[in-house]
Amino acid sequence: MHIEMTDRRLAGDTIIPRVEAERAPIRRQVSDDTISPHLLRDTARAAGMFQRSVLGHLDHKEWLGRVRADGQRLMDLLSEMGFTPSEARPDARS
Repeated sequence: MHIEMTDRRLAGDTIIPRVEAERAPIRRQVSDDTISPHLLRDTARAAGMFQRSVLGHLDHKEWLGRVRADGQRLMDLLSEMGFTPSEARPDARS
């Protein structure tokens, strides 16, 4: 069985089989400007919940409380990430 070797520049002084190199986690320098993976995951989940509750509200008008609760959770997470609501309100559509 033949295993290709990775480029020595990537592997350093040691030679690592390509299979192991592909499984190895990529290590990057983490700066203060990064967003926590947990916060990103929670925000994506909250956005999905908000989307589902909005779509459900189209069929079930009594879901308004759920839409507001899911929207508030999403807003809380987005503000944790540093987002702020814009001051300008979009034009109301008929």
